[in-house]
Amino acid sequence: MKKDRFMGIALAAVAVGVIAFAVFSPVPKAKVAYASDNKSAEQQRQEQIEKDLEAVVAQSVPANKTVNVDGVSLKTSIEGLYLAKSVSGVAVNNGAGQVAAAIGASGNDKLYVQTWDVTSQKSPAAIQATNLLAQSLGAVVGPSVQINIGKKTGSGVDYSNQSAKVLTTVGIPAGFNVPGAKYGVIRVASAGQFEILPALGTSATSVSFLATSGQGVYTLVRLP
Repeated sequence: MKKDRFMGIALAAVAVGVIAFAVFSPVPKAKVAYASDNKSAEQQRQEQIEKDLEAVVAQSVPANKTVNVDGVSLKTSIEGLYLAKSVSGVAVNNGAGQVAAAIGASGNDKLYVQTWDVTSQKSPAAIQATNLLAQSLGAVVGPSVQINIGKKTGSGVDYSNQSAKVLTTVGIPAGFNVPGAKYGVIRVASAGQFEILPALGTSATSVSFLATSGQGVYTLVRLP
């Protein structure tokens, strides 16, 4: 039985990798305009997301501001747009200096985080990949959020570093919280990587884990 379960997880992981790589492979930003009907659906979705974020830039959270994670006040160490509402708060727990060194931010560079809710309508490939991997684990899928961690430069936000580990805490929404349950996080990245992140700390209402710099979709799952 263990062998069959392992094979099932392995096959699901391969399937997830194919889906994620095919749809999430990064597209170089062109310097010239191109017709909208030549853009992929994913490009158009991402552009709309960026426009939506620009529209709410006034909601930016400064570094070291206290944020509410399911009734508990935590300080998030990195400035950004914390727009995710499907989880009960998001906070970056690492010190800003530690994160800056890890992603190569220096001089006038400023660390920056963006979070927002992800649904099957907004990012169908990411949700499909997540569901496949969760199914192979026998896990129950909870809310999904985009978490982008990078540095602001003169030309925008640079998410090219995709290797720094950043301690992050999210609140477990009441409708997904089961007393005594075990939790984890599934991450699907824009470059096609996927991984299961163990909970490094779980309180009655929150889960802490190591997010990765760059862009990724993180889904809270309840483990069997």
